[in-house]
Amino acid sequence: MKEPLINEVAAMVCGEQFASRDIVLQTRDNTLTRVPDTHKFHDALQYPLMFSNGQKGYQFQISQVNPVTNLPLPNKKVSSMDFYAYHMMIHEDDFNVIQRCNQLANQFYVYMYGRLKAKDCGTCL
Repeated sequence: MKEPLINEVAAMVCGEQFASRDIVLQTRDNTLTRVPDTHKFHDALQYPLMFSNGQKGYQFQISQVNPVTNLPLPNKKVSSMDFYAYHMMIHEDDFNVIQRCNQLANQFYVYMYGRLKAKDCGTCL
């Protein structure tokens, strides 16, 4: 069998049911704590190499900001798709750790796509 010529990551989603993406943590006293994929630290727990400082991921309460006044817009929230699209973009004079993670970044992109697709089906995030 020949070695692949390019590095690619793919996801195959079959059916309409999406499995839970919750993370289960075991505490020092051996109790289990479930962290749902809607929690603001889910990304940092799922990808500790990319978010080593425990950066917050998407959360429902992020307000959109007026670019002129730099003030939050009332009753306007950032969608999960817009949040992740912003963090995947190249920003001038900004170190984007996601884009420097190569294969792990590809896995992250596919994982986020799966989460957003599941959101479209009403099952998470």
